[in-house]
Amino acid sequence: REGVQFQDLIYEEALKKAGKERKMVFMDCYTVWCGPCKMMNERVFTQKVVGDYFKKHFIPLKVDMEKGEGKELAKKYQVRAFPTLLFIDKNGNVVERTMGAKSPQVLLEIAQEVLKK
Repeated sequence: REGVQFQDLIYEEALKKAGKERKMVFMDCYTVWCGPCKMMNERVFTQKVVGDYFKKHFIPLKVDMEKGEGKELAKKYQVRAFPTLLFIDKNGNVVERTMGAKSPQVLLEIAQEVLKK
């Protein structure tokens, strides 16, 4: 499969894996009713170039902010708009936060900037 391979992990597991692999967690904070979230799923996260980059540099995590641990994570990270895309270090600190749908190119540019921090 091409595109971003979101990990089937809970948040704490993603942080541990990020620490072990010396990567950051990329968290897609979404809801099922969010139109821009659906667009990202169909047109951005499916792109091979995006998937390859994120596989190499991040632990991608997709979390529904209205279900399960998503409710607590939404509070913790003050997620109020969808999608909110968070780049989180292994200690759970937000390195970068961006909101709204992004094109593949813009998402890659943001990710590249995050890695320079």
